[in-house]
Amino acid sequence: MASGDGVERLTHPIFAAYIGDYPEQVLVTCCITGYCPRCTIPRQQVGENTEPHPLRNLRSILEALQMTDQGAAAFVKACREAGIKPVFEPFWANLPYSNIYLTITPDVLHQLYQGVFKHLKTWVIEAHHGAHEIDARCRWLPPNHNICIFMKGISSLSRVSGHEHGQMSHFLLGLIVDTPLPGGMSSVCLVRCLRGLLDFLFLAQYPVHSTTTLELMSSALNRFHANKNIFVDLEICSDFHIPKIHFLNHYVKTVTLFGTFDNFNTEYTECLHIDLAKDAYRASNRKDEYSQMMLWLKRKEKVMRHDAFFSWIHSGEHPPLRTYWIRPGFNTLRPLKMTKHPSVPSVRITDVVRLYGATFFDAALSRFIVQLKYPHFSGRCLDDEVHCQPAPRQ
Repeated sequence: MASGDGVERLTHPIFAAYIGDYPEQVLVTCCITGYCPRCTIPRQQVGENTEPHPLRNLRSILEALQMTDQGAAAFVKACREAGIKPVFEPFWANLPYSNIYLTITPDVLHQLYQGVFKHLKTWVIEAHHGAHEIDARCRWLPPNHNICIFMKGISSLSRVSGHEHGQMSHFLLGLIVDTPLPGGMSSVCLVRCLRGLLDFLFLAQYPVHSTTTLELMSSALNRFHANKNIFVDLEICSDFHIPKIHFLNHYVKTVTLFGTFDNFNTEYTECLHIDLAKDAYRASNRKDEYSQMMLWLKRKEKVMRHDAFFSWIHSGEHPPLRTYWIRPGFNTLRPLKMTKHPSVPSVRITDVVRLYGATFFDAALSRFIVQLKYPHFSGRCLDDEVHCQPAPRQ
């Protein structure tokens, strides 16, 4: 890989984080659906509390995966006792310095917006006399530049995106803050539950975290769990055995290990699904779709490049002297621009090394001067001296 100083170095990447939604996490960790892909919490306690549980024992799982030579029955039994599915040679079994159960990272899009908040929105609508009251209050919201107003309400929407759930999270608490519950029940617990989740959701998206913000996240999560039984009292749901609710317990620990959640949010890659997956799948005949999708994407890129080339030809401009690139989804060539007037007019070579970190600038400049003056010689800079050796003619 080429580093910042322009030198190519041999690197050994370490598998540190796996980014994906819950089905992908279950698939890669070989665990069973309904369980946490990271820790050993029992199925009956998933989503019920915030008590910490230890991570899955990687050593015992690797030992179970090595039981394939003992027969199918022994292999299946060992995997069942280890809490995983009998999978033959997962890709992470021999990776050094890696723990697949520690690399599972939170996902703000699928776990918070499309997961916990989606469930809570449905429960809140059902708790307040159905959809009519909530939809009517949505239409009463005043216009705002930063919030989307759903004039048809939010209860009848289907296939709601994460961005739309994000817009709903800005005003959902204001819709129910003074709405009575059926049977004259107090709405204090419901407001506290929703506020706790919304506080946790907004705090989780901070670009910078500190000890104070992590404590606020834990406090908001505890407030959510302390008041969520209001939905059981209203007979809206019977339990909270939802893995996405339980995974919120791992958020604070993950921040201390891997940093903020914008480092591994699938929202950045979801926008490419339409161009690179959905449109390509619709263009296939649904049989052997992968090869057809790849061929369709290759042809689409060639058509885009062909159209961009002829657009440049018909424009009457001079031949491009700079490097150009084609932005995905656009049919125009965009140049890689460089500064015409630099911020520093002149710099000493010693300052280039000392202030800007260009460690090999002196050697690279010497090699360039030698090759420019003697094209048939190759420059080799050693100890600030240039030694020229004849280069083989092609």
